[in-house]
Amino acid sequence: MKKATKIIESVRKKHKGLLYAFKLGAKISDEKLVEKAQSLLKNADCVIANHSEVMGADKGKFAIVNKKNTEWVSTKKDTLSRKILEKIALELKTK
Repeated sequence: MKKATKIIESVRKKHKGLLYAFKLGAKISDEKLVEKAQSLLKNADCVIANHSEVMGADKGKFAIVNKKNTEWVSTKKDTLSRKILEKIALELKTK
């Protein structure tokens, strides 16, 4: 298996607007997951991070990471989706 190349840099070069990214961690601590998510903030405005253990589950624990803070949310995935969309709408309104 070969590590996939990250495309977020090329997306950021072409897209100057609001950019959300997603980070999936496997067999790492919450702290390490947040560190990995924070490393994506050089190209993204916000990163939604979660552990691979929640893949296929209806709910899980997610970190919403931006340049100011990290918010942990334990919820159903559809509720998380609504929260993300509300956050994006609010950010677009204030820009």
